[in-house]
Amino acid sequence: MQIQRDFGDNQWTESEVLSFAAGVESNTNHPLGKAIMEAAGAANCISMKANDGSFMEEPGSGAVATVGEKQVAVGTLDWIRRHGVVHNPFLEAEHFGQSVAYVAVDSALAGLICFEDKLREDSRQVIKTLSEQGISVYMLSGDKESAAMNVASVVGIQADKVLAEVKPHEKKKFISELQKAHRLVAMVGDGINDAAALASADVGIAMGGGVGAASDVSSVVLMGNRLSQLVDALELSKETLKTVKQNLWWAFLYNIVGLPIAAGALLPVTGTILTPSIAGALMGFSSVGVMANSLLLRVRLSSRQKPTRQAEARQEPRKTISTLSDTNVEAEKNYSSKWST
Repeated sequence: MQIQRDFGDNQWTESEVLSFAAGVESNTNHPLGKAIMEAAGAANCISMKANDGSFMEEPGSGAVATVGEKQVAVGTLDWIRRHGVVHNPFLEAEHFGQSVAYVAVDSALAGLICFEDKLREDSRQVIKTLSEQGISVYMLSGDKESAAMNVASVVGIQADKVLAEVKPHEKKKFISELQKAHRLVAMVGDGINDAAALASADVGIAMGGGVGAASDVSSVVLMGNRLSQLVDALELSKETLKTVKQNLWWAFLYNIVGLPIAAGALLPVTGTILTPSIAGALMGFSSVGVMANSLLLRVRLSSRQKPTRQAEARQEPRKTISTLSDTNVEAEKNYSSKWST
């Protein structure tokens, strides 16, 4: 925890600032809000709650509420300026390369909280696998450009495919533009800021650890909350479609051959005719063949995934302090964050 002071007559201690922020964020399910709540609990800060009916939240910007007799705003620099803040002595905070939450009390900047992030260990491998399959990977982030670019360089996303400081409706607009270019779009996210984009994508994929809004509008939910499951889901869909086509062709060819024989096509040549009992048995054999091919899907998937998982297990986990919040490759927050007053 690093503390900076440059507020002149600022009356709030770091513990009080964190308590105020936690009081506001106790009403939200946003990952950064959860991080603030956990940090306040770990620091044994005084428990504060927003007054009933005073909480207001704007996705992608921040939240504001009345805590005790104070109006507290927590969010982006633009958000607290909209709530009366004029003086900002921490101009360099916009270039930290981290997620920054500003805390304003009664229209005066009281402090800021910088979040250090821990990337998911499988992020880089997943991006590499998707790229090798010819899939274009974009990162849509509400964070500052410096933070987004830092993360993109770590996980292997091209700089020209990174969109930073985007609002929820801008994420949805970008996906619509890709769809207008006749591209199939899958969106991965876990926060309320991703809900609109998840709903508008051809395939919405929610991480299992995300908020309910993301899961409710998504076509797929990765219950294990592991990014590598995205590759598993892609392989599963491909193998399932392949199996469906195999079963259709098998049934089609089987009936093309079997129906003429059942109708007596061989009777003039060989004197052979199928009895009802034999015909019924052969139809049952067709169904067994289709079912067996479908059951083999699990075996084929297991054989493909085992080498991938062994390779991931051999990789040393990467440690970064980069931000990847509200992106299509989501970060797990390191809640022992640096924050300043």
